[in-house]
Amino acid sequence: MNYQYRIWDSYLGRILYVLELNYIPEGFDKYNNLRLRVDYIRALDTEKHEIHVYQGAELDEIVLERCTQKQDKNGRLFYDGDIIKTEKGNYQEVVDYQAEIGGKGEKLVSQFSAFPFGYNDMELKDIVTYKLSKTDEIVGEYHTFKLPKGVIENG
Repeated sequence: MNYQYRIWDSYLGRILYVLELNYIPEGFDKYNNLRLRVDYIRALDTEKHEIHVYQGAELDEIVLERCTQKQDKNGRLFYDGDIIKTEKGNYQEVVDYQAEIGGKGEKLVSQFSAFPFGYNDMELKDIVTYKLSKTDEIVGEYHTFKLPKGVIENG
């Protein structure tokens, strides 16, 4: 099944897939964009075949991650928080996926902002724009990923 969002539950130590998501409007930012706050999440634990509900303070224990609707070379969907290995062998973390219409609207360009994996003190200047490729491979997700033996952290 294709889920638009997933969550990392730090208490359970695993990923769950969002079945229902409720927002509450919180006003407008300085650019007049509507700000929303997540109020309620119902999520499926595919490992334990259980439904979990998150409200109030429980929402502080989770990280919400969006699906890009794009697939890696093995057909797995990319989500925010995924660690990918590029065709060049670099490890990147998907941190903010954006789909943009390019040209005259006839072509969809998929890109995301990414941190080279292994950096601890990142700044906005270190974020790169990267176009997703069918040759990229999801090798883990941010919360549990460890670099393979012999691979030196980017930096």
